Amino acid sequence: MFVGRPPFHGENDYLTFQQIQAHHSETMEFPDSVPLDAQDLCRKLLQNDSNERLGAGEGGYAALKAHSFFSGIDWDNLSNIQAPIMPDDTMLPSPKVVRHLTLTSLHTFMH
Repeated sequence: MFVGRPPFHGENDYLTFQQIQAHHSETMEFPDSVPLDAQDLCRKLLQNDSNERLGAGEGGYAALKAHSFFSGIDWDNLSNIQAPIMPDDTMLPSPKVVRHLTLTSLHTFMH
């Protein structure tokens, strides 16, 4: 969500699966715009060994909630907090326009 694309993407499902199996979370690279605590959280969640993933090992779910990325979250009252205001979707471009802009940009980039 920080960079606008998934961490793994191949030309097909098999190649995506191969990327997932071959990755090493310690060597994952992030753009400078991604906060360090978000990078750390991603690395800890994308561990190949499920027993090593944050929230699955020692400390369980409490360890996940205690990660610095979530500092300031009042977990006990989360269900009582009003959600942030969402932008008026009438102000957003339609998916058709976004697709056209993306294809136009891609076409321009390729030529």
